[in-house]
Amino acid sequence: MLKCGIERLNSRIAEWVIKILVFNISMGLMVMLSLLVLSPSGMTRPYIIALFAIGNVTFVAYDIALSMLVRLYLFKYRKLFKIEKLLK
Repeated sequence: MLKCGIERLNSRIAEWVIKILVFNISMGLMVMLSLLVLSPSGMTRPYIIALFAIGNVTFVAYDIALSMLVRLYLFKYRKLFKIEKLLK
């Protein structure tokens, strides 16, 4: 739902900045929570930096793939599956 709301903005740059910002804030909160609750000894600064770098690359790839799947459904498979009739 958040993705849909963000993608209604007129600027692609603003969309990506907000999406990546939201992702990094939520990931930062998860890292802080795991540090507080689990207190893992192997979670060093380089590990956290690598975690964020890999997480951001994965997030961007996932977001692009999800957008492509939604477009594919809307323009090709929506009429084929006839889901509109099921929802009425």
